[in-house]
Amino acid sequence: MLTLVGVVLVIIAIVCACMLVFSSKPKLEKLLASSRVSIGDTLKAYQETKASLGDMGKEGVVSEDMTIMGKPRCESPLTSPLGQKECLYYSYRVTEKHKERETYYETDSNGNRRERTRMVTKTSTLDEGSNSTRFFVDDGTGEMLVDPQGGKFEGLVKTVDRTDSQFSNASGPSVSFGGLSFNLGSGSSRPESLHYEEEIIGLDRRVTVVGTLCDKMGDLLIEQYKDSHVLVSTKSQDEMIAETKSSIQTQKICAIACGIIGIVLMIIGLAADI
Repeated sequence: MLTLVGVVLVIIAIVCACMLVFSSKPKLEKLLASSRVSIGDTLKAYQETKASLGDMGKEGVVSEDMTIMGKPRCESPLTSPLGQKECLYYSYRVTEKHKERETYYETDSNGNRRERTRMVTKTSTLDEGSNSTRFFVDDGTGEMLVDPQGGKFEGLVKTVDRTDSQFSNASGPSVSFGGLSFNLGSGSSRPESLHYEEEIIGLDRRVTVVGTLCDKMGDLLIEQYKDSHVLVSTKSQDEMIAETKSSIQTQKICAIACGIIGIVLMIIGLAADI
């Protein structure tokens, strides 16, 4: 038993170490390396650079990491599927709880093994999805286009968090919520309950965008460049840096503590089995 617990703790330590090395540290390095800029000054410098290069001032003049903050504006905003809110990004999930017959085995005091069945409640994902769209950021000095395709989104605002459980006597074969409809099945296959969750980045919140400034066919925008993803958040750059540093510290402590305790328990467990 001690050996098994030790193995689990070592696995947790490895997971924490991987999160630290491949997620948290690269994110912190990107946040620290991306200086906050004025959009107006950036556009002016871009035009001056392009003019000085003449015919060479085409695509690819600019390619550098930076951070901008301001109010978002969408020419074609998205509508979130559940909450029906205008936004630049949404993520939703619908889960169902249903009864299911499960087979298990019992062994009595005489060592006889018998097959039993019981009804258990299980949870499964009925539907989920996310989407984003291009948007502009206005910091008061100018506007910058952002293409968040393939990016990461933080500081989401929850617009829907609701459970419905009136399906056992429902007369219809389906149920609708927001702009979506779900087939409930019939008889015993009908779910006990549905849980709806949705988070968005709306157009009424200031956003921070960290990404690479690129020149594409004369259009200046922030987008994914090579392996550098766009980060969009409703938090400030300082808040994101502070939270990432805190996560790194927690992951370090977890990796070291779980690793040491896990190895010790494995040694004790193996020694006891000898």
